[in-house]
Amino acid sequence: MYPNLNAEMARKEISVKTLSEITRINERVLRNKLSGVTDWKWNEVLKIKKVFDDVDIYFLFENKQKAG
Repeated sequence: MYPNLNAEMARKEISVKTLSEITRINERVLRNKLSGVTDWKWNEVLKIKKVFDDVDIYFLFENKQKAG
């Protein structure tokens, strides 16, 4: 759902579990947000942005849904 965010996580070798620990966002909640099941809250977006401070926030959260 968020290919750029997932790519940056892979590039920095950050797993969902690790990102959850760094941001203090529950791992299950984070997985739901990454897959598009639930929406992001602004404070969560800001926590993620701090981890990837060298990447544009709009790029990170570009939402690419599969056509279907």
